[in-house]
Amino acid sequence: MMFDQTLNIGLFNPLNESLSYVAPLSSYIQRYFDVNLLKSLVRSIFAGASIFYLYLLSKEDKILINDK
Repeated sequence: MMFDQTLNIGLFNPLNESLSYVAPLSSYIQRYFDVNLLKSLVRSIFAGASIFYLYLLSKEDKILINDK
């Protein structure tokens, strides 16, 4: 996403080598937001969503086990 240039735009370097000269997204965002705060918020949202989905999966497993 915006954490490391080699993990987002850098993945496409083999297709177009001029992409290695593109500035990371965080350099544009830091003009308007605190990048560390935004990174923390995004990571928290992803962590919360994954915990929610794990809860839903475990709930389905309990229902399936009780039906047998």
